Amino acid sequence: MNTSQQLSPFNGPGPCLRDRGESKIIAQIRETLSDATLPSPFGMGDDCAVLPLSAELGPLPSGLATVDALTLGEHFSADCPPALAGRKLVHRNVSDIAAMGGRPEWALLTLLSGGGLRLSWLDAFIGGIRDAAIECNMRVVGGDVSALPSDLFSSVLTVHGSAQTPILRSTARVGDTIWVTGSLGGSLWGHHLTFSARVEEGVWLAQNVPISAMMDISDGLAKDLPALIPKGLRAELELAKIPVSKAALQKAANEPGLALHAAFCDGEDYELLFCTPPHTHNWLALWQQTFPQTALTAIGQLVSADNKSAATTSLLFNASTGTPLTFANGYEHFRSN
Repeated sequence: MNTSQQLSPFNGPGPCLRDRGESKIIAQIRETLSDATLPSPFGMGDDCAVLPLSAELGPLPSGLATVDALTLGEHFSADCPPALAGRKLVHRNVSDIAAMGGRPEWALLTLLSGGGLRLSWLDAFIGGIRDAAIECNMRVVGGDVSALPSDLFSSVLTVHGSAQTPILRSTARVGDTIWVTGSLGGSLWGHHLTFSARVEEGVWLAQNVPISAMMDISDGLAKDLPALIPKGLRAELELAKIPVSKAALQKAANEPGLALHAAFCDGEDYELLFCTPPHTHNWLALWQQTFPQTALTAIGQLVSADNKSAATTSLLFNASTGTPLTFANGYEHFRSN
């Protein structure tokens, strides 16, 4: 077993944050990040990092920015290997950049923690961030540290990227086909710590497919898909085609409905959800050649709302029966049940 898997954030031997102080902690973070950061003025060391504009995606790309947090007890547990927690922080942010057809470039890291956080745990956590940032061709160029009451830990990553033509989530149209990459519903059985943001897939789709709208699935299909549906439309879904993960199917072998519920409601799939105009699928063979390991599934269509739709608050309907789907609305922060 990797030694980082045995580390606990606040319990165990060895020095903790309050034994070192802010300056030495920042120095350790900079050293651990190594190749995932840059020297001043393009990285840590000044009040701000100087960020040269990238021309990687062509002339005058649009800038993208996103921010997301990772909190102990909310997004990962105390027994989670710290390197996997750090990796998750990077990829859940980068997934937002991928969902707009862009690439990540720079990141700012903020750490908020009680003083009892073990330095060995923090070093492994930063190591996970370093490896994931290098994997995503992104550099961490600065950030901040701040104290919290004992036994609390949260980290915030702000990611900047660029896209030649950002794909929005608000521009789908009637008749569009609804697609999803990969499989859904495996987050509770480990996927939420091992997924990779679909950066290459997102860039390829933006450059090769007439996409009308796109987003990533972070809170579950039941919550995220309605955010893609324009006013006056609804989605008719072919439930038999929903790509349920093998883990969910195995765990719910005796109750298939539970596996489908996981695909709609558990969240943290971080797959791409997008729409394309009807009868424009000639790109599908090229996708399969380019990404043979990444499944791509058409799961339904956007249609005009009717009187049947007006009788329910649901925007999701079973295409086979014409009835509204009654799944809960996916993961919701601050909801007690």
